[in-house]
Amino acid sequence: MGFFSVFSNEAFRYYLPAVIYISFEELIKFQKLKDSDILVDCTCQNMIGRMRDDLDIFRKFSFIQLQTIREWLLDLGEENSGLNPYDYKECVTWLSLLIEEKSIEAI
Repeated sequence: MGFFSVFSNEAFRYYLPAVIYISFEELIKFQKLKDSDILVDCTCQNMIGRMRDDLDIFRKFSFIQLQTIREWLLDLGEENSGLNPYDYKECVTWLSLLIEEKSIEAI
């Protein structure tokens, strides 16, 4: 699953929604991740790495997309996210700040 880290930023923006969709289906059906846990772990690690390297990647997401990504992480929770608690909180905080930034831009 390490191949996600070599995806370009544009590719990352396109595969992230697919991972979110797959994991939401699993969370709804089983109340936990079963088959997609490695995929989600890799994606979460890749996401926090990209946030730390270049937050502008996430500024290209729309307000609704950012809200969806944050809700996805919140629904996963720390135990299913594949991120350590510090990284999890950092990721949710960055997403929240970007959402706030987008809402201010809309005014």
